[in-house]
Amino acid sequence: MKKILILILPVFFISGCAQNLAPVFFMPQTVDTIATPVTDQALGDVMVTVGKGNVGQHITPESFQIALTETLKRSNLFGDNLNKAIKIDAQIIEATFPSAGFVMTSILNVQYRVYDPSTENVILDKLVAYKGKATPGEEFFGSARSLLAFQRGIQGHFDILLHELNLGLK
Repeated sequence: MKKILILILPVFFISGCAQNLAPVFFMPQTVDTIATPVTDQALGDVMVTVGKGNVGQHITPESFQIALTETLKRSNLFGDNLNKAIKIDAQIIEATFPSAGFVMTSILNVQYRVYDPSTENVILDKLVAYKGKATPGEEFFGSARSLLAFQRGIQGHFDILLHELNLGLK
């Protein structure tokens, strides 16, 4: 019996270690989609890097890049003219996934630079910051509350980004 317990116990400790979050966790639940693209320019390269700020080890540039690209495609802001593609550089400054607490808060701060590489015209150069919160009244269990706070942070962050992009592209 002790041998079985000794073999099973490490599994519980290892399973508690932070894992990289899949891109699906970075996707907002809803995206405001417009009927006609704001610009005929296509969405070009999207580059995501991590800054020197507080970025959780489970938040990777690759996952965020996939979610950012898919969110922008779903918004229908960009057209299909690949000869005039717009590039986006995003630097994750701060990204946290709440782990403990009564009121859990998730922070997502990303510096964006959106530009036309052919003219070097900068469309948007802005730090987009948002905090998502969840309380025990909304979700009792800590794991569900932390995921709710994280999803709210993502949703609010992308809502602000899409609004700013919509204004910048007009």
